Amino acid sequence: MFRANPGDDKKYTVVKVNRIIDGAAYVLIVISTIALILESDEEIIARYSEFFKGLEFVIILLFSVEYVYRTVHNFIVNRNFGYNYSAFGIIDLMSILPFYLPLAISFNPRSIRVLSLLRSLRVLKLGRHSDALRNLLEVFRKVRYELALAVVLSLFLITFCGIVIFYVENPAQPEVFNNMANSIWWALSTLTTVGYGDIYPITPLGKLLASVVAFTGIGLIAIPTGLISATYIQVIKEKADAH
Repeated sequence: MFRANPGDDKKYTVVKVNRIIDGAAYVLIVISTIALILESDEEIIARYSEFFKGLEFVIILLFSVEYVYRTVHNFIVNRNFGYNYSAFGIIDLMSILPFYLPLAISFNPRSIRVLSLLRSLRVLKLGRHSDALRNLLEVFRKVRYELALAVVLSLFLITFCGIVIFYVENPAQPEVFNNMANSIWWALSTLTTVGYGDIYPITPLGKLLASVVAFTGIGLIAIPTGLISATYIQVIKEKADAH
């Protein structure tokens, strides 16, 4: 009879505990998000304010336990506080701060409302528990320079077209294209193919420029989309081959 390696048993226990914590975090995030949405209704919060206060206390307590556990676990394994400085560690901390800060520091009502907005960060905690989102973040990391170049080119084109359209349309529509800020806003909405219709050119040259900007925007959006898709498939394939 061969005895199982105690180290393997320990690793299995740690993995099992982490899965339990991840599952509980999923449930808490969903409950917390639903509660946040329901609390925005004045009638609901007026009738069930005590219930929501109690629910928030329980959620904060459990999220705090999770934060402490991940801090201690990371320190034991890696001998550092890397988790606390990571993106998800900061998100975890910011999602519980609105509860603890007013206990230590005096805030005016407006500041407390701003702190309450941080509760919405709990939705981002789902990223830690989503393999698909982790894969997507890895994709963005791999193509970050290409995406940065696409963004820079887009900003350059938006600014350039905004300046040009100002000089083209301002004589015909001085009340609409009254400054370059509005013109750049038009270029942004046109390049992204949104086209709100709140501001648009009426001169032949302006319409021609709008057509060029719209077609160029389609191309600029297609390039990073194709790049992300191809890299995502590559990442999935690499992880499948690794397993």
